[in-house]
Amino acid sequence: MTDAGRYLAAGLMLLMSASAPAAAWVIENVDKDPNSDVGRWPNIYVDPGSNIPIIVYHDSDHNLLLFAIRDRTEDEDNPWDIPESLGSVTGYISMDAESSYHFHACYVRDGKEFVYVTYDGGWNEKYVYDPGYGSGAKDTSIVLDDEYRAYLAMYVDAAAEGLKYNSNYGGNFLGAPESVGAVVQGSGWGNSMVMRGNEVFIGFNDIYWDGSNNLDYTNVMFKSREASTWNELGKLDDNYNANKGRVTAVAVADDKVHIIYLEDGYITYAYHNGNDWKRESNVARSGPYIDMDLAGYNEPRIVYYNDDPGDQGLRYAYKNDNGKWKFEDIEDEEDIGYYDMEGCSPSVKVDSSGTVHVAYYDRKNRNLKYAYKAVETIDENSIDAELDEEKDVIVGNNKFVPGSDNGECRIMYNLGKHQTVSIKIYDLTGNLVKTVIDNEEKDSGVHGEDRWDGSTANKYVTPGIYYIVVEGEGWKKTSKVAVVKE
Repeated sequence: MTDAGRYLAAGLMLLMSASAPAAAWVIENVDKDPNSDVGRWPNIYVDPGSNIPIIVYHDSDHNLLLFAIRDRTEDEDNPWDIPESLGSVTGYISMDAESSYHFHACYVRDGKEFVYVTYDGGWNEKYVYDPGYGSGAKDTSIVLDDEYRAYLAMYVDAAAEGLKYNSNYGGNFLGAPESVGAVVQGSGWGNSMVMRGNEVFIGFNDIYWDGSNNLDYTNVMFKSREASTWNELGKLDDNYNANKGRVTAVAVADDKVHIIYLEDGYITYAYHNGNDWKRESNVARSGPYIDMDLAGYNEPRIVYYNDDPGDQGLRYAYKNDNGKWKFEDIEDEEDIGYYDMEGCSPSVKVDSSGTVHVAYYDRKNRNLKYAYKAVETIDENSIDAELDEEKDVIVGNNKFVPGSDNGECRIMYNLGKHQTVSIKIYDLTGNLVKTVIDNEEKDSGVHGEDRWDGSTANKYVTPGIYYIVVEGEGWKKTSKVAVVKE
């Protein structure tokens, strides 16, 4: 079997194994070498076709860049392949990918220069930037566009330097990288990049001198990839404080830019609505290492290390359907994460089925771990026919393959009186996909006759998360369904 076929089969096996209700996180040791400190600077990517995760990470004892691919078909007890390493890597690793077996990475070599490489069955060095200080090369970020051209952000920790940017959008990298934000030491730390169409966004810790003090704030700047001028989307925090302004993740969904950062030891989540930032402060107490991905329609998924004494551990935060923050323990151990050591940030990605994948460093055991939690699947045959309350809604078989033997979901609801009901399906951007019923009269009692087979017009929808909106007289309920590939 080819690599692509093997990884596709492994992804399907992972998907099938996740079809039972997931009451807890599944945790695996990825690389547990008793002779090495492995797992810092983890970056996780999930192939959109196969849902196979790949993790790029660091061997701190031997200065190696390593990567691991989760391959269930090889060994049920040890599902991770670790093909080969790359040497002279100090750390500060970032990664984006074309697929599970073809990825791009940027890292710091020997503490002094930034290196961009690709891997496609072997390592290929594509770009090197040496600021010329013999040290000072620090944080990096990388993002690929839809043609897999690379965009790099590189922080140089030296006077009159700061955040640098380069790309091979025009076919080749610029001879000298551009400066972004303030040209001063400290500006550019904690950078994160994302693409929106042909625009590049960089979130980072910026510095502004007001004549008497350095003001430390979180900034997001952007430009069209072919443009030469950077624009400021807007500062998020302009009060000087050592704990403020550390950007950890920036993302895009529904054309909105989302960001998380720390403010006085607590996570702040914000998104830009096109005119201004909307903030939610004090989401959770955390050390400086956190990450975010977006699932569905403006749904942040945050992973962080709680540094509250006596309650430390790796946590997961998300918003429920009512817009309220919910919190879960991924691993409730005091020394799982260490929030005062470089390279300890966890990494999170959400795949097309809604499964959350996390890579993180276990400081206590000095090894790399992986955790995942699948979307809970409801089997309609296991549901009691009586819904407890009026206007309750349950979606049976809420993860299905269109066109298969069981390729539809059943929409069940309880009505307290005779009334008209509408059921509509929406995609993640809020577009109407299908009207199942429209103002149809229904008697009181439990109903389960309405179904959706994943169709829209004369075709099936693309795999992903969809919203089922059931609306009666004076009430509306929303549920989710995952349409997956066969």
